[in-house]
Amino acid sequence: MLNEINEYIEELLSSNPKLDALMQKLWENVSENPDEFKDKRVSYVLADMRKEAIDSILAAFAEEWCVTLEAVSYAADRYEYGDIEISGLNNLKKSANFERYSVTHNGISKFKYHQAMKNALSDLLIDEILPLRDDNFRIDNDKFSSQPTTE
Repeated sequence: MLNEINEYIEELLSSNPKLDALMQKLWENVSENPDEFKDKRVSYVLADMRKEAIDSILAAFAEEWCVTLEAVSYAADRYEYGDIEISGLNNLKKSANFERYSVTHNGISKFKYHQAMKNALSDLLIDEILPLRDDNFRIDNDKFSSQPTTE
């Protein structure tokens, strides 16, 4: 069983490095402190770790772009791979505090700020959130694929 777990983690490293990092951390914790995981479902622990990682990423985005965490979370919760539009983008723009943002980011117009924020959110959703959220996410030729693997 240990070999199977290690093989799974190695496969994740090449196919989904974001999820692999969480799995490695979880496996280290289980290996070092097995008593802490008695009577716990490892899948639930991993789900909690995923949620914490996603929440942390979204909070950092909200802080950097001076928008509400609620608006960012709404967009992230509804985003699916391949979506052309980001749900809740208008609410995100309404929640934006351009004045606060412009204090630390000189030389950007409000229009460019909104466009840059949208692009940054799109990149964040594809590069950071979806790999943590979707078990079927795999990297193929530097692009993400939400197709299930056939192994």
